Amino acid sequence: MIRRLTINDVAEHVKLNANYAMGIFQRVMQLTMKQYITAMRINHVRALLSDTDKSILDIALTAGFRFK
Repeated sequence: MIRRLTINDVAEHVKLNANYAMGIFQRVMQLTMKQYITAMRINHVRALLSDTDKSILDIALTAGFRFK
């Protein structure tokens, strides 16, 4: 299973406080980090849907979506 990417992971990677990193990211990208990460997950799902025979549930879980 692939570990889920979080805002804290991104902030830690760029060596910034999470709140500060989120503010910079949002000003530059015009999206919150959460919106951007979700969009990247959706793009990953789209690619997997066209390239694999996995179920939609398996693909969603592989892309990091979680269901409660």
